[in-house]
Amino acid sequence: MERLGRLFGRFAEKTLGGSVITRASYVLHRPLYYSICNIYDKHIYGKMTPTTPTTPPSPPTESTPPTKKSETEWYKGLKKSPLTPPSSVIPIVWAILYVLIIASGVIYIKNGGYINSAGFLYYCGAWILNLSWSPLFFTYHRPDLSFVVIVFLMLLIAYTIYEFNKVSSLASYLLTPYLVWVVFATSLNAYIVRCNKDKDSNRHLGEILSLFKQGKSTC
Repeated sequence: MERLGRLFGRFAEKTLGGSVITRASYVLHRPLYYSICNIYDKHIYGKMTPTTPTTPPSPPTESTPPTKKSETEWYKGLKKSPLTPPSSVIPIVWAILYVLIIASGVIYIKNGGYINSAGFLYYCGAWILNLSWSPLFFTYHRPDLSFVVIVFLMLLIAYTIYEFNKVSSLASYLLTPYLVWVVFATSLNAYIVRCNKDKDSNRHLGEILSLFKQGKSTC
């Protein structure tokens, strides 16, 4: 997660000159995961995650870095929606979306939007949630927590579009593909949680989501 934060930090410095988004990316490190786990378990399921959890795997360190192979094997073992796109398509989609997202923020500021406005705060909050989703899902193997994150991400994008439209309709239009993709990704995440509730981390939320599926399961 720290490597992801540093990578995005260098990218944002070149594109936005070291803005709030750059600084926000550096807070995505190990304590974020434990904080989310503790809040989630305490207030939803009435139990506190252990201080040193054995599952999911411990956060990566210099001596035990995460490997693409282990993450890929875990992901391949999940029951996924038939609508899941090929892995080769996802990086291309996100590359296009990141260009649109950054362009939207720049246009919003250049057209009179304020950095301390509600719209820009929603915009930055969406960046933080966006960057926290992948580590939660792939590194820590927590589709349940990543589902909670992506639902809030979807809401923040919708609020951002609403606020940006007050300043620049173009800035809000550029975020529309972002919202559409995240809505689609949310449905894929929900499918994984619901159809993999045999996993300990997914059991409670998977059972809840199963209540919304009447009749025979399609998993």
